[in-house]
Amino acid sequence: MSYPHLKAAITGKNLSIKDISESLGISQKNLAYKIDSGRFSIEEAEQIQKTFFQEMKMECLFQSEHL
Repeated sequence: MSYPHLKAAITGKNLSIKDISESLGISQKNLAYKIDSGRFSIEEAEQIQKTFFQEMKMECLFQSEHL
């Protein structure tokens, strides 16, 4: 399960994995794993949305490709 909308939003805003991983206090490798596996905590997802994507609803940003 991955988050295609999150990946597209990151690309669309010209953000890097480094930008987001630093805001969460995790490694870039760990963030990439979380995006690909769909294993964010609620707190991490909220922080990403509030910090980088306030214009997007959480439900859209973190919709999995399996829905």
